[in-house]
Amino acid sequence: MRENFYLVLLTPNSCTINRVSTPNSCTDAINRVSHNS
Repeated sequence: MRENFYLVLLTPNSCTINRVSTPNSCTDAINRVSHNS
């Protein structure tokens, strides 16, 4: 999951693409970072 988040940071478009297949993946990654920080 962490790798996915960093991938999203490097390629913002991947977040949109992932959102199509797994809507929660993008939001979950962002939420995890928010909770961690």
